[in-house]
Parts: sequence; C-alpha cells; structure tokens
Amino acid sequence: MIGLRNVKERKALQWFNCSSPQARTAYLHMFCEVDVSNLVKGCDIPLLAICGDYDSSAHDAGHLQETILKDFKNAQLVCLPSGHYPMEETPVILAATLERFWEQVTMKA
Repeated sequence: MIGLRNVKERKALQWFNCSSPQARTAYLHMFCEVDVSNLVKGCDIPLLAICGDYDSSAHDAGHLQETILKDFKNAQLVCLPSGHYPMEETPVILAATLERFWEQVTMKA
C-alpha cells in the first residue's frame, strides 16, 4: 500500500509543480461543476473509453458506463490491466488497444 500512496503523491506533486494556480482552479471547476452531457448526448462520433482494472471508482468501468458511454451512440469500453495511468503502467498494451480502435474506425469510414 505504501507504494501506491507514493505513486499518488508523486502524481499530485507533479501536477502541482507543473501547473499554475489558475490552471489548477480552472481544471477543478471544470471537473466538478461543468456538465457537457447535453452537448454530447446521442453523438455518433466513435469514442474509445479506457479504464484500468485497478482504477479508482470514479473512473472504473461501471462509472464510465453510467456516464460517458450512455451519451455516445458509437462508444466502446476497454479495461486494461493497469491503474489510472496506462501510458506509464502498460504502454505497449495501451498502444495496441489504440491501434486496434483506430483500425476499426478507419475501416468504417
């Protein structure tokens, strides 16, 4: 558990050190207060939602199905064997997943 805490603390510290107070405030406002569901409801643009098997409950498969996936007609959900940062934790699997999605989307076009 200590390792996970260190990863979360490192991510939070990195975010804090690499952004301005104004950017952090705007991001948190957008994340907590802005609802764009009416703008995307029924959207048929292909969407790939990716979560990790070890992601937090705010980003897990069930939450994504109840939120993002219900608004997009042409959405797919893939769960990777990772936490919230597959680009760092499972980069090869993430790249292969994105390539497969891109091939599916371009074949339909």
